[in-house]
Parts: sequence; structure tokens; C-alpha cells
Amino acid sequence: MAPSTVIPRSFHSQPLAITSDQISKYAELSALVSELEAQQKALRSELLALRSTGAEQETYSLYFLAFIDQERRTVDWRTHALELARGQQLGSSK
Repeated sequence: MAPSTVIPRSFHSQPLAITSDQISKYAELSALVSELEAQQKALRSELLALRSTGAEQETYSLYFLAFIDQERRTVDWRTHALELARGQQLGSSK
């Protein structure tokens, strides 16, 4: 009896297809994720606004929000890198 051989999927005579059902399922899930992220963002803004007015969390909840105060700022990394490069050039030319 000859040993059986397994042909990898990539060697089939017909190319595999991505089905319409798979595409539809992906699109539906992507839309759902986008909607949930939008709801999360809106609720986050609402909670932060409440906290900024002095609201406190209820103590009998199953969850506790750990608010972290941080300052957000925009950094111009290109300008910063150029300043560092100039500083290194000045330091090496001495």
C-alpha cells in the first residue's frame, strides 16, 4: 500500500475564494466596532466632564474607574530632532 500524500491548500487547481458571506461578516463587525468605539468616546467625555465638576464614583459598583490626571501636549518631533542634531554638530565641531 502506497503512503497517502497530502496536498497543501495552496496547490489546489482552483484558487480559493473569499466569500461574500465572509466579506459581509467582516463589514458588519467593523461597523459594530466603530459604533462601540464612538459610544465609548462619548461616554468617556461625559464621565470626565462629571469628574471635573466634582462628581465621585459610587462605592458599590462592580467596577472602579482609575482617573489619571495628565497633561496632554503636542510635540513637534521634527523640530525637536533637528535641534538635537544641531546641538550634536555644534558639540562635535569644538
